[in-house]
Order: sequence, then structure tokens, then C-alpha cells
Amino acid sequence: ELAIGNQASATELREARPAHTKKTYARPVEEWKAFCRTISGIAEDACYTVNDTKLLSFVRTILHTRTKKRKGRGDIVGTKLRPRTIKTYVAAIMDLWSHQRSLGVNNFDKPRSQQLKNLLKNYETETRDIDRNEFVDRASGSIQDGI
Repeated sequence: ELAIGNQASATELREARPAHTKKTYARPVEEWKAFCRTISGIAEDACYTVNDTKLLSFVRTILHTRTKKRKGRGDIVGTKLRPRTIKTYVAAIMDLWSHQRSLGVNNFDKPRSQQLKNLLKNYETETRDIDRNEFVDRASGSIQDGI
């Protein structure tokens, strides 16, 4: 009975979150599920459990394959994702892991490993260096730019 109450409260908390958070996290979670289906070959809920090796592999896949799909604030469609977008993806998957833990479905340790932190830090530094070398205007697409 205690486990059922814990699951109910975890689900209630997830449903009570702001609509923008739900919308922001929905796409990364769907991409996570698609990624898990491709690496496992099955479409069961058990294959969606979050662990450090799968999360690291997922982030590496996003870094090397994903590009921007729509234009926003001066962005060019087809360019690499910004580090902040990758961090949002990681936050969404970490939230999924937290929900799985509260339901008792996932017994893995926290998936934000040192390798993942280093990968994100290196990607952020690399992106910043490229932007600096190419003289990218940081205010491009802002209200001060007239857009």
C-alpha cells in the first residue's frame, strides 16, 4: 500500500508541473524512447530505463547527428545544436530517471556521470571557440537587433 501511494504521488507531481516544462521535456523523452527502441530492438517499457551508459551514448548520438530543424532568433537551419539545447535534453532524461526511481522501476545510480559532464563541458568550450573565431554575433536575433 505504501508503494502504491508513493507511485500515485510521483505521478501527481509529474502531472502538476507547468505546461511549458511538460512541452519542453516531451520531445527529448520521445527521442530517448526512439533511441532505446533502435538499440534494443524492442518497444517495451523496460527498455526505456535510464542508465549512465545509455545516456552517454544518447548524448553522443545527438551531438553527431542532430541539427536545428527550425529557424529561431537568427539561427540557421541545419547547424549543430547549441550546448544549452543539449543540456535541456539531459535535464529531461534526468527527470525521466528520477520519475522511474520514484516508481521503483529503475535501480541504476544517477546517470549524470563524470564522462557525461566532461563531454558537455568540451562541447560547450568547442562551440564557444568556434563562435569566437567566426565572430558570431551573440545579440543576433534579439530585440536589439530589430527582429
